[in-house]
Amino acid sequence: MKASAIRPFLKGVFSLRLLGCAAVIVVFHLLMDVGNWGGSETCVWNKMCLATMGGTGYLFWLILPAIPYAISLAEDWKSHAVPYWAVRTGIDRYVSFKLIASAVSGFLTIFIGYWLYALIDGLFHPWYLYSPMDSFKFYAENGQVWLTFMTYIIYRSFSGALVAVLGFTVSTFIPNPYIAAASPLAIFMVISRLVNGMDQNTLRNPTVWFVGIHLSSNDAAVVIEKAVLTVILCIVLEMAAVLAMRRRFQHA
Repeated sequence: MKASAIRPFLKGVFSLRLLGCAAVIVVFHLLMDVGNWGGSETCVWNKMCLATMGGTGYLFWLILPAIPYAISLAEDWKSHAVPYWAVRTGIDRYVSFKLIASAVSGFLTIFIGYWLYALIDGLFHPWYLYSPMDSFKFYAENGQVWLTFMTYIIYRSFSGALVAVLGFTVSTFIPNPYIAAASPLAIFMVISRLVNGMDQNTLRNPTVWFVGIHLSSNDAAVVIEKAVLTVILCIVLEMAAVLAMRRRFQHA
């Protein structure tokens, strides 16, 4: 890969905007946690899980991961930079490169945000006492609490990657940064209406791809299955994005 393609990747993924979105996640969780500070029955794990099970948490999962990099294509269109980069790298490589960067930034937004929150709250509360969920119990119950947090946060981070890629793909059809950032939430709301009443504990339910947690034989299998599904969906979205950009340049 040419150096000209590597530079925007590094600039876009490891950016202040990514850290800002991660900081928003931390602040949100701490604000949700204010009423519980000092409680004798609280722990970081329980509060982190409960804080992200409601509708307000969905707003952060389905918008923030798309902001650091997924909206960059729409911004490039606005600044007339897309033809320049497409000519230098090729349309297919340019789109693929942008999509991969979006996935990485979406993943890191959730990963960094959750770990920062856990580390901060862990200064004041025990890390794990019990779990409100059926998944992600094995490691903690066997004395490996850090693995419970790691597997759970990685699982959630794959959702962030998917959200970012979805937002990026939409931007290849509608190059507007606001639409790119908000489209995953809008699409999720439509899907949730269509599959209302479907089992919430299986990956066959599309809403679980974004915000849910499915059940499997063990914690590691849950993460691996989510990773495989995310990669497959990202490949499908990449093909759609490449086709959309080819058509856009053909009709330009």
